[in-house]
Amino acid sequence: MEQKANITIDKEHITVERTQTACGREIRVISVFPRHGSETVEDKLKALAELDFRQGKLCA
Repeated sequence: MEQKANITIDKEHITVERTQTACGREIRVISVFPRHGSETVEDKLKALAELDFRQGKLCA
């Protein structure tokens, strides 16, 4: 699975725009997170990695 991401940070939000190829299909994903959320960036990245791992299992 390929991924490319563009991260934008402003006063209130962190926006992650990414295009990924999964199972031969190109998917555009836009995620918006509060800048001062209750989770750390590391927690969010771990959750994103776990989601990608689970989606990878669906493609196999």
